Amino acid sequence: MKILVVILCTRKNMISKSQLSFQKMFENFPHVEPIYTLNNKNEILENIKESNLSGIILGGSESRVLQKDKVDVPIEVFKSNIPILGICYGFQLMIEKLCGETSIGSFKNNDQKIATRYLTIDTPILKVPKSKYYFIHHDFVNKVPTKWSKDIIKGDQIWMAHHNKMIGIQFHPEKYKTSGKRFFQNWIKMLTLR
Repeated sequence: MKILVVILCTRKNMISKSQLSFQKMFENFPHVEPIYTLNNKNEILENIKESNLSGIILGGSESRVLQKDKVDVPIEVFKSNIPILGICYGFQLMIEKLCGETSIGSFKNNDQKIATRYLTIDTPILKVPKSKYYFIHHDFVNKVPTKWSKDIIKGDQIWMAHHNKMIGIQFHPEKYKTSGKRFFQNWIKMLTLR
Protein backbone atom coordinates (compact mmCIF):
# COMPACT_ATOMS: atom_id res chain seq x y z
CA MET A 1 0.00 0.00 0.00
CA LYS A 2 1.46 3.37 -1.09
CA ILE A 3 0.58 6.64 0.63
CA LEU A 4 1.79 10.00 -0.64
CA VAL A 5 2.73 12.28 2.27
CA VAL A 6 2.88 15.91 1.14
CA ILE A 7 5.07 17.87 3.56
CA LEU A 8 3.69 21.42 3.42
CA CYS A 9 6.20 23.03 5.80
CA THR A 10 8.68 25.53 4.37
CA ARG A 11 11.32 25.98 7.09
CA LYS A 12 14.06 23.33 7.06
CA ASN A 13 13.72 22.44 10.74
CA MET A 14 9.93 22.12 10.37
CA ILE A 15 10.30 19.97 7.24
CA SER A 16 12.60 17.52 8.98
CA LYS A 17 10.42 17.39 12.14
CA SER A 18 7.28 16.76 10.10
CA GLN A 19 8.82 14.04 7.96
CA LEU A 20 10.43 12.38 11.00
CA SER A 21 7.05 12.29 12.81
CA PHE A 22 5.45 10.51 9.86
CA GLN A 23 8.42 8.15 9.42
CA LYS A 24 8.20 7.09 13.06
CA MET A 25 4.45 6.62 12.74
CA PHE A 26 4.65 4.49 9.62
CA GLU A 27 7.23 2.18 11.25
CA ASN A 28 4.15 0.69 12.95
CA PHE A 29 2.73 -0.31 9.55
CA PRO A 30 5.33 -2.29 7.55
CA HIS A 31 2.79 -2.99 4.77
CA VAL A 32 2.55 0.77 4.09
CA GLU A 33 5.08 2.43 1.79
CA PRO A 34 5.05 6.18 2.43
CA ILE A 35 6.24 8.39 -0.42
CA TYR A 36 7.37 11.83 0.78
CA THR A 37 7.32 15.00 -1.28
CA LEU A 38 8.06 18.59 -0.34
CA ASN A 39 5.14 20.28 -2.02
CA ASN A 40 6.59 20.04 -5.51
CA LYS A 41 3.65 20.37 -7.93
CA ASN A 42 5.24 18.25 -10.67
CA GLU A 43 6.30 15.56 -8.20
CA ILE A 44 2.81 15.45 -6.66
CA LEU A 45 1.15 15.11 -10.08
CA GLU A 46 3.67 12.47 -11.18
CA ASN A 47 3.00 10.41 -8.05
CA ILE A 48 -0.76 10.68 -8.51
CA LYS A 49 -0.43 9.54 -12.10
CA GLU A 50 2.12 6.74 -11.74
CA SER A 51 2.30 5.44 -8.18
CA ASN A 52 -0.97 3.51 -7.72
CA LEU A 53 -1.62 5.38 -4.47
CA SER A 54 -3.99 4.14 -1.78
CA GLY A 55 -4.10 7.53 -0.06
CA ILE A 56 -2.72 11.06 0.18
CA ILE A 57 -1.85 12.94 3.38
CA LEU A 58 -1.67 16.74 3.27
CA GLY A 59 0.30 17.65 6.39
CA GLY A 60 0.53 20.70 8.57
CA SER A 61 2.45 23.89 7.83
CA GLU A 62 3.56 27.14 9.39
CA SER A 63 2.03 28.82 6.31
CA ARG A 64 -1.36 30.52 6.55
CA VAL A 65 -4.16 29.57 4.14
CA LEU A 66 -5.37 33.15 3.67
CA GLN A 67 -1.92 34.55 2.75
CA LYS A 68 -1.26 35.37 -0.89
CA ASP A 69 2.04 33.47 -0.85
CA LYS A 70 0.61 30.40 0.92
CA VAL A 71 1.94 26.89 0.40
CA ASP A 72 -0.42 25.26 -2.07
CA VAL A 73 -1.11 22.01 -3.89
CA PRO A 74 -2.51 21.51 -7.39
CA ILE A 75 -6.31 21.23 -7.67
CA GLU A 76 -5.78 17.88 -9.41
CA VAL A 77 -5.10 16.38 -5.97
CA PHE A 78 -8.77 16.86 -5.10
CA LYS A 79 -9.98 15.58 -8.46
CA SER A 80 -7.85 12.42 -8.30
CA ASN A 81 -10.46 10.18 -6.60
CA ILE A 82 -7.69 9.05 -4.19
CA PRO A 83 -8.63 9.18 -0.48
CA ILE A 84 -7.18 12.30 1.16
CA LEU A 85 -6.43 13.02 4.80
CA GLY A 86 -5.92 16.74 5.43
CA ILE A 87 -4.16 17.40 8.73
CA CYS A 88 -4.43 20.90 10.28
CA TYR A 89 -3.17 23.21 7.49
CA GLY A 90 -3.86 20.40 5.01
CA PHE A 91 -7.52 20.39 6.16
CA GLN A 92 -7.72 24.19 5.94
CA LEU A 93 -6.17 24.16 2.46
CA MET A 94 -8.53 21.42 1.28
CA ILE A 95 -11.60 23.34 2.47
CA GLU A 96 -10.33 26.68 1.12
CA LYS A 97 -9.83 25.06 -2.31
CA LEU A 98 -13.26 23.42 -2.27
CA CYS A 99 -15.35 26.03 -0.43
CA GLY A 100 -13.57 29.38 -0.57
CA GLU A 101 -11.78 31.61 1.91
CA THR A 102 -14.99 32.44 3.79
CA SER A 103 -14.71 28.95 5.27
CA ILE A 104 -11.59 29.83 7.29
CA GLY A 105 -11.57 31.66 10.63
CA SER A 106 -8.57 33.07 12.50
CA PHE A 107 -7.82 33.73 16.13
CA LYS A 108 -7.73 37.40 17.17
CA ASN A 109 -4.42 39.24 17.48
CA ASN A 110 -2.68 36.67 15.29
CA ASP A 111 -2.56 34.28 18.26
CA GLN A 112 -1.47 30.70 17.82
CA LYS A 113 -3.42 28.13 19.80
CA ILE A 114 -1.44 25.22 21.20
CA ALA A 115 -3.23 22.55 23.20
CA THR A 116 -3.56 18.87 23.91
CA ARG A 117 -7.08 17.50 23.82
CA TYR A 118 -8.57 14.07 24.39
CA LEU A 119 -11.01 13.07 21.66
CA THR A 120 -13.10 10.03 20.86
CA ILE A 121 -13.63 9.67 17.12
CA ASP A 122 -16.86 7.83 16.41
CA THR A 123 -17.99 8.61 12.88
CA PRO A 124 -19.51 6.45 10.15
CA ILE A 125 -16.11 6.24 8.44
CA LEU A 126 -13.58 6.28 11.28
CA LYS A 127 -13.73 5.00 14.85
CA VAL A 128 -10.86 5.62 17.27
CA PRO A 129 -11.06 5.20 21.06
CA LYS A 130 -10.43 8.19 23.32
CA SER A 131 -6.92 9.39 22.60
CA LYS A 132 -4.65 12.41 23.12
CA TYR A 133 -4.18 14.77 20.15
CA TYR A 134 -2.01 17.82 19.57
CA PHE A 135 -3.47 21.11 18.30
CA ILE A 136 -1.30 23.97 17.01
CA HIS A 137 -2.80 26.51 14.61
CA HIS A 138 -3.57 30.18 13.87
CA ASP A 139 -6.52 29.49 11.58
CA PHE A 140 -9.36 26.99 11.64
CA VAL A 141 -12.16 25.67 9.48
CA ASN A 142 -15.55 27.16 10.34
CA LYS A 143 -17.54 26.12 7.27
CA VAL A 144 -17.47 23.07 4.99
CA PRO A 145 -19.22 22.44 1.67
CA THR A 146 -22.89 21.44 2.10
CA LYS A 147 -22.36 17.77 1.21
CA TRP A 148 -19.71 17.34 3.91
CA SER A 149 -20.44 15.85 7.35
CA LYS A 150 -19.18 17.76 10.40
CA ASP A 151 -17.88 15.08 12.74
CA ILE A 152 -16.32 17.04 15.61
CA ILE A 153 -17.24 20.67 16.33
CA LYS A 154 -15.97 22.90 19.13
CA GLY A 155 -17.61 26.34 19.27
CA ASP A 156 -17.24 27.89 15.82
CA GLN A 157 -14.42 25.50 14.85
CA ILE A 158 -14.81 22.29 12.89
CA TRP A 159 -12.18 19.88 14.20
CA MET A 160 -13.09 16.99 11.91
CA ALA A 161 -15.22 16.65 8.77
CA HIS A 162 -15.50 14.27 5.86
CA HIS A 163 -17.04 13.74 2.45
CA ASN A 164 -16.65 10.62 0.32
CA LYS A 165 -12.92 9.86 0.28
CA MET A 166 -11.79 13.09 1.96
CA ILE A 167 -11.27 13.56 5.69
CA GLY A 168 -10.07 16.74 7.32
CA ILE A 169 -8.84 17.06 10.89
CA GLN A 170 -7.63 20.14 12.77
CA PHE A 171 -5.33 18.14 15.06
CA HIS A 172 -2.06 16.24 14.58
CA PRO A 173 -2.41 12.47 15.12
CA GLU A 174 1.24 11.97 14.16
CA LYS A 175 2.48 13.85 17.25
CA TYR A 176 1.83 11.20 19.92
CA LYS A 177 2.80 7.56 19.47
CA THR A 178 -0.22 5.79 21.00
CA SER A 179 -2.95 8.03 19.64
CA GLY A 180 -1.20 8.25 16.28
CA LYS A 181 -0.97 4.48 16.00
CA ARG A 182 -4.67 4.13 16.84
CA PHE A 183 -5.70 6.86 14.40
CA PHE A 184 -3.59 5.72 11.46
CA GLN A 185 -4.41 2.06 12.04
CA ASN A 186 -8.10 2.93 11.60
CA TRP A 187 -7.48 5.27 8.65
CA ILE A 188 -5.34 2.65 6.86
CA LYS A 189 -7.99 0.01 7.54
CA MET A 190 -10.57 2.36 6.01
CA LEU A 191 -8.37 2.67 2.89
CA THR A 192 -8.27 -1.09 2.43
CA LEU A 193 -12.07 -1.28 2.54
CA ARG A 194 -12.57 1.26 -0.27
